[in-house]
Amino acid sequence: MFMPSFLFFFAGFIGWQAGKNISKLTSAMINWKQAKRTETYRVYREEKKGDRRINVILLVTGAYLAIFFLPVGEALFSILMSVLALLLIRIDQRIRIIPNELVLFLFIVGCMKQVISSGILGLGEGLIAVVVTMGILIFTAFIHKFFSGAMGVGAGDIKLMMALSMILGIHQLPGLLLGISTTLILYLAYLKMTAGFFLKQSFPMALQIMGGFMLALHQNWILDFIAVATR
Repeated sequence: MFMPSFLFFFAGFIGWQAGKNISKLTSAMINWKQAKRTETYRVYREEKKGDRRINVILLVTGAYLAIFFLPVGEALFSILMSVLALLLIRIDQRIRIIPNELVLFLFIVGCMKQVISSGILGLGEGLIAVVVTMGILIFTAFIHKFFSGAMGVGAGDIKLMMALSMILGIHQLPGLLLGISTTLILYLAYLKMTAGFFLKQSFPMALQIMGGFMLALHQNWILDFIAVATR
């Protein structure tokens, strides 16, 4: 009884602390990167009054769901990915940059995850997923450029999706691509309803990429939940 109660409290505490400090981490990362360059980053979106509250709600809710539905190891990994996802989203919203340092960290996490779960074979499958993802994204970018004149996907977006494909591996790659497509369609529909949308419009992609990743990461639980709910 003590252990479940402790984990429940721990998850809430981690989600609350991380949510409170996402804004500080975002500013710290931007300032650190800014110190290494001469040009000032353009700010596309200032932090809004309710952002911190939203951050706390999202991370606390995600932490509780992870602890309640997933084994402890998977739950802790899910919480870590949730924090990194929100941090990437906030940075991308503010300056339209996906930091290479965070992408490299995700790639290293992916390598470690594959080796721990499946050994060298898992690492190989992860690298195959990275190569396949790179090929698909580059092909898609050039097709988009041919029809619209713009690449559509930035280099940072491509590197981020490659790192995420290492975490998920080749078997979950379809889930990643489907998840990103789903979140992108929902986001475009939201833009169309609220502010209008045109083909050459640019927008930060970290929200769609990380949203799709979180769906793919939990796809087995989601499918099981759907199966039980539709019986």
